[in-house]
Amino acid sequence: MDMRKCWAAGASFIVIFLLSGCVTMSGTYLITAHRFDGTPLNSMMAEGSGIYTVKNAICMSEPGAVITIKDAKTGQEIQSESPHQCGGMPFADVSLQAANQKLEKQFSPIRLVTSAGANQSGKATAEWAGTPGPSIVENATLLKADVLGGFKSKCGLDAVQLSETRVVKYAVPVFYEVWVFDDPLSERDDKKTALSLVLRQRPNNGGVDFSFHGACHGKKMPLFQLAK
Repeated sequence: MDMRKCWAAGASFIVIFLLSGCVTMSGTYLITAHRFDGTPLNSMMAEGSGIYTVKNAICMSEPGAVITIKDAKTGQEIQSESPHQCGGMPFADVSLQAANQKLEKQFSPIRLVTSAGANQSGKATAEWAGTPGPSIVENATLLKADVLGGFKSKCGLDAVQLSETRVVKYAVPVFYEVWVFDDPLSERDDKKTALSLVLRQRPNNGGVDFSFHGACHGKKMPLFQLAK
């Protein structure tokens, strides 16, 4: 490995380059990423070895993210650099409780949990947020139809694919649920996809707004290393 090339790419990132290798790159590249829970992140362009700077910045802000790098001209993935899995547990510098609090603020469909002996192993896995229960829209026929139409429009998920609904948090005027679907396009072994449904009651009985959070097709969840 040519150390001079690594230094030329930016001294502040030399540690990252030493760990991951430094390859001389040229051309323009499209870099896309998604969070560990599958939520897409913004895509961006990079020139040449600038991909290392972008990779480092993404991994610093989104530990556990998966990064894909493609040649902007040909659309071909750069096999030597992509896909790249950022190391560490999300929010590894804080406690598991704080990590889950941040996931809640993001309306994520997952939570991090530890299994027996995790205190010794320092490992955490991802599970669907909330507990199984009927959705608050179950008895609101028109609203339920609109919600199911939203899942169909956004991700191509049909009502017949709905596996379960999970109640996460109801705090008027916000109602936060997770809907789990059977999905042949899911990358998970169980072929499940889950998205969060967040409903907001408008003032003065002015109706309900709703939004979806998460990836349309389930991503494989890595095993996370807890900070010590």
